[in-house]
Amino acid sequence: MQKRAGSGWEKMMVAITKQEQRKQQYGRNALMVFCFVFACIGVGLVYPMVIRPIWNTIDAERWVAVPCRIVAAEVESHSDSDGTTYSVEITYEYQYEGRSYQSDRYDFIGGSSSGYKGKERIVERYKTAANPQCFVNPKNPAEAVLKRGWHWGLLFALFPLPFLAVGMGGLYFARRRTKTSRKAGAAKWLPKGQSQPSMTMLHGWDREALPVTLKSKSRWARLAGSIIFAAFWNGIVSVFVMIAIKGWQSGEGDWFLTLFMIPFVAIGIVLIGSIFYYFLALFNPRATVTLSSATVPLGGGGELQWQFGGLTGRIRKLMLALRGMEEATSQRGKNSHTERHLIYHAELFSTENDLEVPYGRVDFTVPGEMMHSFEARNNKVIWKIEMRGKINIWPDIHEEYKITVVPHRQEKP
Repeated sequence: MQKRAGSGWEKMMVAITKQEQRKQQYGRNALMVFCFVFACIGVGLVYPMVIRPIWNTIDAERWVAVPCRIVAAEVESHSDSDGTTYSVEITYEYQYEGRSYQSDRYDFIGGSSSGYKGKERIVERYKTAANPQCFVNPKNPAEAVLKRGWHWGLLFALFPLPFLAVGMGGLYFARRRTKTSRKAGAAKWLPKGQSQPSMTMLHGWDREALPVTLKSKSRWARLAGSIIFAAFWNGIVSVFVMIAIKGWQSGEGDWFLTLFMIPFVAIGIVLIGSIFYYFLALFNPRATVTLSSATVPLGGGGELQWQFGGLTGRIRKLMLALRGMEEATSQRGKNSHTERHLIYHAELFSTENDLEVPYGRVDFTVPGEMMHSFEARNNKVIWKIEMRGKINIWPDIHEEYKITVVPHRQEKP
């Protein structure tokens, strides 16, 4: 009985696949733990810092204004290793429906911050006020506030949102990636719909593989990623911006902090612009790209076909290219560093002819001396089909379709 030439290859493929799956699962689990912690922080802060202050501000619009008497008013200082902050402390008495009450709530934000002079002016204003008034909750008269309505301090309520966005968004994408990985299994090396290596494939790769539709990164994922990152960046930056603004309002403006924050604010504006960019890109014509086989061998080639849906008249130039990228990750102390090198680039197609844009096909070959697709923990070789479409006064089309390049075909014994 003749021994199968592919048995050794089969064992190697299964071993590599299982090892890579375990490594990827460890990475996804670590990401989910990290995102879960962020989400818990966000959830824990969202009620006291977001929901409650905003809800109270809205609800207080219906509260009743009544005269009050200021019992005590002062600026209280709070010192720790990070410096000194100040808070407005005002105690007042009021009457509602014949009963006397006392409260010390100035606004719905509370807490302390820098800017002594601004808080001192608030305290002096209430000390010298001839007819001070407070706002009483008619449903619960023991609840009152001196300052209601929307003000700059409410922007601090945005602080938990980056934690919540990063945590929930990361959990969603990590879980989605896990589901995709479970469905795919070893299929990243195999033809579409095939979960185990076929005998034909093990004896020299499947020569009769059916055409496959290539997938690019979801445009919605790009938009969601830009929103999450912009929310995270601007949420953190807004805290320091508010500190700077309050400092100037209180007459203690800090030029160093103001100038220091300018580049960070500029980056935040660019990130907000990227949200609009990716939103507009959602309406670009979308192409269905098909490859003649699921795998392309070194020294061999394939046929690439594309067909656009939607209006393509706006596309002034269409370009297709084959790109090979090498990624190497190294550890430098506690930090990891990834270097990327372009190992191959070939233009496959380029046209400015409106009639050639909507659909077409092109043949290509992967040089035999190049490295095939490879993914390990610290090294990767990735092959992609790159599609670019130039559109005037609109986001350009830029899609990348990952393909699998395999070693040279082996002849059957």
